[in-house]
Amino acid sequence: MAVVLLAGAALGLLLAALRRTGHGVEPAWWASTPREEAIAPAALDYRLVRLRRDLRDALERDDRPDTVHAVLVDLAAERLRAHHGVDLTTHPEEARALTGPELWAYLTTPPSGTRRRSRGTLQTAVEGIEKL
Repeated sequence: MAVVLLAGAALGLLLAALRRTGHGVEPAWWASTPREEAIAPAALDYRLVRLRRDLRDALERDDRPDTVHAVLVDLAAERLRAHHGVDLTTHPEEARALTGPELWAYLTTPPSGTRRRSRGTLQTAVEGIEKL
């Protein structure tokens, strides 16, 4: 019984000492939990992997339909709505004035067939969208 009482007293003194010395201690700013740092790298983002594959197929293969056009139309519509307050489908005249003739031609004429896409055409479309 004396050992239990002695151990309890020692534990109480230890906790009191820790409380007094640790009172002004601040948490370290550099310490973070692994969960906060667990952000998937861009290379593993399935959307980017899929877009890379679709772009490669559009530029290099003749046996696949074009899926990049729909993505670029969605991006252009989002940019027009976010930056200019213009909806691509309901206000086509305003959208045409903002996009310019080359980008408008690309957006309004979806590719047909499975032929390869022009790298220059895709680059011009992406640059036009970036300017929006």
